[in-house]
Amino acid sequence: MEMTFLVLGQLSLGETSVDSLYMRVRGAWPFFFATSVATDGKRAYAGAKEGVFVTRVRQEKPELLKTPARVMRVKYHGGLVYAVLSGTEGIQVFNKSGEAVNSYVSSAHCMDIDFSGNYGYIAAGGEGLTVVTKDELEDVAYVALPGFAQSVDAAGNYVVVSMGDKGIVLLDVSNPHSPKQLGVYDKIPAMDAVIVGKYILVAAGREGLVALDLSREDPVVGKLELPGSALRVKVQGKYAYVACGKGGVRVVDISNLAKMVVRAYYDTAGTTLDVDVAFPYVYVADGQYGVVIMENLLRYKR
Repeated sequence: MEMTFLVLGQLSLGETSVDSLYMRVRGAWPFFFATSVATDGKRAYAGAKEGVFVTRVRQEKPELLKTPARVMRVKYHGGLVYAVLSGTEGIQVFNKSGEAVNSYVSSAHCMDIDFSGNYGYIAAGGEGLTVVTKDELEDVAYVALPGFAQSVDAAGNYVVVSMGDKGIVLLDVSNPHSPKQLGVYDKIPAMDAVIVGKYILVAAGREGLVALDLSREDPVVGKLELPGSALRVKVQGKYAYVACGKGGVRVVDISNLAKMVVRAYYDTAGTTLDVDVAFPYVYVADGQYGVVIMENLLRYKR
């Protein structure tokens, strides 16, 4: 697989004046439109029209893993990079050396993929949820859903699928060949969601960050208004990292879900579309401003 090196330097950290709290930029590469980002703990993998750009904090020349279509979502799992392509182009898989090692072909609009155990779970747009084997990416089950599946998170025997204005659906995948629907909550929009213990944390667009417990009569445990529109959420430790579109990045203390609090933030120059984290670094897909790597300074807070 060809790896193209861009002869371009990093953005000077003093060029843009923005509002921030307990976060600082460590590197920025503003020469492509970044739709998504993932990390292996050392590198950033940013999805773009050209493919997947690969960089790290002190690297000036990002590598480009070329793909046949725009990359809409990037996931890193088990030493592999999964590029979810636009339209019905499916998913292309790269190893850390940048070699294309596998692919998934589907007539569905693949939107996202996540893994648990020996299986992968694909948010397949209007086709619902597709279950595949982790290594071969062979289909083993299909689940029709009440909305357009655009994001998926898997944890143990459970999978939550975000369906935009149709909310979220929670499934039991203890038998991956026959997933069972456990519950639906459609009172809020769901752009993205993650499973946190017995709770589900939802990036609910303009309704902010919402914590749910579907075992309760009233599933809403907590709600936090945020600037912009909550589009993606990642959790590490007691913090949720939220990509808020025009509202930048917000780091939310979720140790008490009933009283969630913003502890740090950075109002980026672009439109924050996605976020991933390997503490203390926060990896940001900032739309027209490319990919940004930040440092969470909360550990220095006194």
